[in-house]
Amino acid sequence: MPKFHVLAKKTPKDLYEETIDASNREEVLQHIARLGYVPVKITLTETAQEQVASLLAVHLDASVPAGVMESFMRQFASLTRSQIPILQALRVLEEQSSDKTLKAILGKMKASIQNDGKSLSESMRLFPNAFPLDQVNLIYAGETGGGIQEILDQLANKLEREQALKAKLQGAVIYPLFVGGVGILTVVFLILFVLPKILKTLKGLGGRLPLPTQILMFITEATSHLSFWVIFFLVIIAVTTTVMTLFKNQRQAFDRFFLKIPVVGDLIQSLEWVRFCRSFGMLLNHGVLILQALDAAIPVVGNQQIRAELTRIPAVVKEGRTLTEGFKAVPAASPYLIQSVNVGETGGRMSEVLKEVADYYEKEAEKKMQVFSALLEPCMILGVGLMVGFIVMAVLMPIFEVSVAIK
Repeated sequence: MPKFHVLAKKTPKDLYEETIDASNREEVLQHIARLGYVPVKITLTETAQEQVASLLAVHLDASVPAGVMESFMRQFASLTRSQIPILQALRVLEEQSSDKTLKAILGKMKASIQNDGKSLSESMRLFPNAFPLDQVNLIYAGETGGGIQEILDQLANKLEREQALKAKLQGAVIYPLFVGGVGILTVVFLILFVLPKILKTLKGLGGRLPLPTQILMFITEATSHLSFWVIFFLVIIAVTTTVMTLFKNQRQAFDRFFLKIPVVGDLIQSLEWVRFCRSFGMLLNHGVLILQALDAAIPVVGNQQIRAELTRIPAVVKEGRTLTEGFKAVPAASPYLIQSVNVGETGGRMSEVLKEVADYYEKEAEKKMQVFSALLEPCMILGVGLMVGFIVMAVLMPIFEVSVAIK
């Protein structure tokens, strides 16, 4: 039998909400009338079997794009600020969500709250990839201390700033890569369609061709065969698979290597400190204990090497030493960061200081992105220029030799 979700009221404050089984909408209206309520909204929902199937389809490792999550947090905060109950707010967000993964997750959360009696933070904890531990702990702090809409707003702002920083990073990389990609496609076009005719003419001049011309002729002849491209793509697939497997198994070693690359390593460190300090500061600001805040904020860091170094801080704090001493045990922590933590610890304003540190590193990251973009673009242009220069040299050298021989 179909299920209908009913929202009705007698007065602005006397609301009635229920999911009932009925043959059709008319039967639902009659049921509401018998109770003395006026219908506001009647929605046909999934059958029990369909609902269970959709909930089981949600994988616990499901993740949601940051942009979608930021919009969800913003709307969730707006609904709770309007005094709409959590369960009803989740239902509204589920109905209007265009992201299938988020819709399924919200359905599972709603079911765990309604059927299992879980809290909002407990239902979020079921999906660690969609709701990281720092977010769950902040929601829990809001549940116990009140002001959950304020926390949702802060989480939305945090996600928005992360998205803006990510967009700037993509913008710094996309144009140089576009220039390099167009240059490489141009070279490929020359090799496949232009050079074969030119090299055929040069070969007809007779005599021994210069080494660059011979190399170019070999490349042109090889790329004219289908077997070359089959082998080429098989090698690319094999190399990519090998690198991805090594990266997965030796992630920390790769991350350690990236940190040693000039400019890139500094940029990575700045981005990671923005994430960590902002999350750590928010958790402390809402009354989360230091060790709990550290356990929640450290997984936010993406670089495995820096994350491994940060795990030394809880060990130092557990020994009864200060947070400043814990940061001193982290090789990646700069003197500025350590001194700032010391000021915040002695002055009792740690959360404020961490926010200031996050803002500082965010500005530093933006500056480093500009430097990175300024360096990457000429490198790409230089690489394409060298390839084109080699082609020009290989084509012109036989012509020059013939001209000298004629004279």
